[in-house]
Amino acid sequence: MHARSLALFMVAVIVLSGVGTWGEVHAATTVAAVAPGTCAEGTLPSQSRYKICLPALPQSDLVIWVHGYKVPADPLSFQDAPPENVTDLSTMLTGLGYSYATTTYRSNGLVVQDAKQDILELLTQVKAGNPEFATSRVYLIGASMGGLIATQLAESNPNSAFSGALALCGIVGDFPRELNYWGNYNVLFHAFYKDVVTAWGATQPDSTTTSSVWDATYKPSITSAVMANTAVAQMLLTTSKAVYDTANGLTAVATIQDLAYFSMLSANDAAVRLGGNSFENSTYWYSGTPDDWTLNQQIARYSASSTARQALAAYATTGQPNIPIVVVHTTLDPIVPLDQTLLYMQKVQTAGNTKVSQMLVDAYGHCNFTPAQLTQSFTLLVSKVTGMPLPVDRTSFMTDAQVTAKTDAFLAAEKSEASVQAQHSFTRLYIPLVVR
Repeated sequence: MHARSLALFMVAVIVLSGVGTWGEVHAATTVAAVAPGTCAEGTLPSQSRYKICLPALPQSDLVIWVHGYKVPADPLSFQDAPPENVTDLSTMLTGLGYSYATTTYRSNGLVVQDAKQDILELLTQVKAGNPEFATSRVYLIGASMGGLIATQLAESNPNSAFSGALALCGIVGDFPRELNYWGNYNVLFHAFYKDVVTAWGATQPDSTTTSSVWDATYKPSITSAVMANTAVAQMLLTTSKAVYDTANGLTAVATIQDLAYFSMLSANDAAVRLGGNSFENSTYWYSGTPDDWTLNQQIARYSASSTARQALAAYATTGQPNIPIVVVHTTLDPIVPLDQTLLYMQKVQTAGNTKVSQMLVDAYGHCNFTPAQLTQSFTLLVSKVTGMPLPVDRTSFMTDAQVTAKTDAFLAAEKSEASVQAQHSFTRLYIPLVVR
C-alpha cells in the first residue's frame, strides 16, 4: 500500500471506529478509463453489470466487492453493502484510498460458479480500461454466498490474480450443511404454521417471488402468526436450531421472517442449478418439542438426488488458501450460522495452513458489522498481505479465549446432536418418505 493510502486508511480507522483457467473467462471489451474521484458503470461480455469507482488520486490498490445471495426473481442490482449493514463500501473504500469494483453477476440466485467467472471478467475489464492497475494489489471482500465465492477464488487464485480476501459471514465451512439448514427450517415452518401456509393457497412463495411481493404479502402474515402464538414460535426456533438474541425478543421474530424468506425463495432455484433436490432429511430426527414423535411423523421427508450430491462438490472449500484470508462472523447469525466459520477453521488447522485469520463479533445478525469492524478486519488483511505492522483495534472482537470457548461449545453441541440422531435411528423406518 502506498503512503497516501496508508495515511487515509489510518484516518478512516479513527473516523469510522474450483474456478477454471484464466482462458475460460469471456474476452473483455476495453472501455474508457474511469476518471479519478468518479464511478462508471457498464456491461461485461457475460451481460452482468459492473461498477468501478476510483479515489480522488489515481494509482491505488483495488478492492473487488463480491456480493451475496439475491433472490432469483429480483432485478439485477448492485449490492454495495453487506446484509444488515448500511455501510456504502464504495464510499468507504475510495475514502481509504482504494479503488472499488463490483458486479451484479449475470443472474441472481445460486450463482457461485457463474459469479467466479464474472469476478475474473470484471478484473480483466478494470485492467483493460485502467492500465495503472497492472501492478496493483487486488483484494476480495465477499459476504454470505460472496464469502464462499471469495474463499474459493483465494484457494484457486487463477494466474495469481488476487492478493488477499476478506470473507464476511461466509458459507465457507460446509455448503451442503447450509442447504440442509435452510431445508430443515422450511419443512419445520410448514409443520408448525400449517394455517399460514394453507391461507396462502395456490400462491405459495417460491423462486418466482420477488422481495417486494414477499414484504407486502407473506411477511405480514408470518409476523401475525408469530405474535399470536409465541410458544409455537419458540418450538420452531428450537427445533430448527435458529439463533436469536434472547435479550431482545424482536430478534426472534426477525430470525423467523428472514429464514422463511431465504429458505422458501431459494429452494426451486437451487434444485435447478444443482440438477435436482439437494435437501436430505429422510432419516433426520427433529427434537425440541413436548411431543417430538408426533412432529417427526408430520414432517415432510426428502431424499437428495445423486445428481445434486455430485454437483455440491463444486461448492466445497479446502481450508488451504494460496493467499491471506481473514474470516469474520457474528456469533448469532441466523442465516449463515457461525458453524460455517468454525468448520472452515477446522479445515485450516487440519491442513496446517497459516494464511487464515479469524475474527468473531459477539452480536446478532447476518453480516451485522459496524463500519469500524469492517475497517479493522480489512486493516488486518492488508497487514497480512503487505507485511506492514498496521495497528488493529480488536476491542470489539472476541478474544482468543472467547473464540476457543465458542469452538468448544460448538464441538460439544455436535457431539450431542450425533447422540440424539443415533438414539432415534430405530424410529426412522416408521417415517414416511417423499422423494423428489
